[in-house]
Amino acid sequence: MRGIRPMHRRDPGDVDINRNDDRFRIEIDCQDLQPGRRVWSDTFYIGAARTDDYQIHGHVYADNLPMPHAFTLTVTAEVTQSALPVDELCAK
Repeated sequence: MRGIRPMHRRDPGDVDINRNDDRFRIEIDCQDLQPGRRVWSDTFYIGAARTDDYQIHGHVYADNLPMPHAFTLTVTAEVTQSALPVDELCAK
């Protein structure tokens, strides 16, 4: 069962994406947060229909935080259109 990770063993940067009727939930497990430490996440994609800045609101949860810490991530998307024949699209 390749590509399926056990629930009890997670690596820093593992990404889970869940969806309900109202929204998506992106959860990135950073394990131990430390000042200056970088955690590279799995790749995930965000779709955009028009060029704009999109804000993603989130929270950091940690055992040593008395309350979750709110943050906003701004994603800048530039959407362009081009013509691509079907045979070229299928060749990619």
